[in-house]
Amino acid sequence: ERSGRQGLETQVSHERSHKEAAQQQVLCLEYELDGKEAALQVAERTLERRDADLQQAHLQLRALQESNASMPVGHSSAHHSDDVRCKALKAQLLEQQLEIKDQHISRLLDVLRQRRSIFVEDDATVCGSER
Repeated sequence: ERSGRQGLETQVSHERSHKEAAQQQVLCLEYELDGKEAALQVAERTLERRDADLQQAHLQLRALQESNASMPVGHSSAHHSDDVRCKALKAQLLEQQLEIKDQHISRLLDVLRQRRSIFVEDDATVCGSER
């Protein structure tokens, strides 16, 4: 009876240790997730600022186009150089917009991958501790 009782106490002790380890792991994962969410929020705010900057540049470009369109025809060489400059600015603006969108998509994909790996690791740990 005594050895049976000691065996049960040992088993209970092991189960407590596993439970505490699992709780500690959950806390660590929660802290890690909080940090990643904070980093994502910072990246999103940066993206929003860049989008606002791009929108401002787009408005300036539109204003430049409208002012060029209202110029008299006698200024054709100046109008032509402004038109070329306007097209170059448009191309640059489009390139910047695409780059920012690509960066944002990459960040979001990284966050999704990290969350998926956390849940997969967590599931594996839970399944492993039940054995």
